[in-house]
Amino acid sequence: EERAKGGVGMNIVEATYVARSGNSFDLGLGISDDFMIKGLSKLTDAVHRHDGKIAIQLQHGGRFGNPPTSGCPRLLVSMIPGLAPTENARVMDADDIEGMVEAYVQAARRAVEAGFDAVEIHGAHGYLISQFLSPSTNHRKDEFGGSLQNRMRFMDMVMEEVMKAAGSDMAVLVKMNMRDGFRGGMELDETMQVARRLEQSGAHALVLSGG
Repeated sequence: EERAKGGVGMNIVEATYVARSGNSFDLGLGISDDFMIKGLSKLTDAVHRHDGKIAIQLQHGGRFGNPPTSGCPRLLVSMIPGLAPTENARVMDADDIEGMVEAYVQAARRAVEAGFDAVEIHGAHGYLISQFLSPSTNHRKDEFGGSLQNRMRFMDMVMEEVMKAAGSDMAVLVKMNMRDGFRGGMELDETMQVARRLEQSGAHALVLSGG
């Protein structure tokens, strides 16, 4: 509220898990259940009182999920020993992927109901969407792995459905890596293609990051 009062154009709320399995932090903020709408509405009301705007990041940790906090196993794009914890973890199957797309959709719906002006799809920093995009973390042999076209498939599905859920009154931003910053990760030649695809998908703004 103080930021909005001071003239900040838009506050963006931190990485907010769309499903309990995606909670990456001991005190992670969630938008995974309808009962959370009431509390999140207090945030939007506080900002709107001062004519500010407020967005919320929609995130899932994937391999960075925190089972002791979430009570759920880590959901992995690929099982890569040495890269991700394999204890209390499993690779996502087709049903998991379909369910996760729906989790993003429901999170966007809750964001609308809670009064947010925008959602920011978190596709960077090694979280779930980033894990699908990066050849370093995506070793899948199905239609979600291999070529960049396939590695973008999960992102495409999320974007198509979130754009519908957001409707005409809510902006959809996407946070994306320009470089993963390590050997075997995403580099500019591929991330430029990702950026173009996000533009085609209707993203209203790209928030550029890395690592």
